[in-house]
Amino acid sequence: MQYVNRARHLVFLPLNTGESVHLSPKEVSRNLEAFETDRNPRLDRLVEIGAIEIIEESALAKKSSAKASKSEV
Repeated sequence: MQYVNRARHLVFLPLNTGESVHLSPKEVSRNLEAFETDRNPRLDRLVEIGAIEIIEESALAKKSSAKASKSEV
């Protein structure tokens, strides 16, 4: 899963492993494993208020396959 900062300011994503990710406005995070983000009330709250958006892995696969098909044409 990846996260996108939809806020107009720096967003701090606390992970379950004790690490953190800092995202500038419109920045996309690296791919985060589920164990780093599952059952994390702080991340849930950021999603709830619209500060960050979750990009599912299936959506990422569709984007990469669409880019590949465009380059083949």
